[in-house]
Amino acid sequence: MTYASPLSVLCAALRPALAAGLIGTAALAMTPRPAAAGSNNAPWCAQLAGDYGFVCSFYSFEQCRDFVRGVAQFCVRNLNVPDEPPAPRKRSRR
Repeated sequence: MTYASPLSVLCAALRPALAAGLIGTAALAMTPRPAAAGSNNAPWCAQLAGDYGFVCSFYSFEQCRDFVRGVAQFCVRNLNVPDEPPAPRKRSRR
């Protein structure tokens, strides 16, 4: 009979937890963040090519898309800026 060493059993048991931790870390790293507090807080962000981060200074998807051409990779919604609230409804008088 062949016995598994305690170390190999421990490594096999921790492998799923390590994979989940790496996936979670990668997801957090890809979340767009403004470069500095108080700046770059527009609703759209362009992810710059390489590891240069995000530029969150676009107020429409079209502005972001125009910037992305040749400079960045893609546009994403800025998760640090809440969506605009819906316009209040006007009440009709009776």
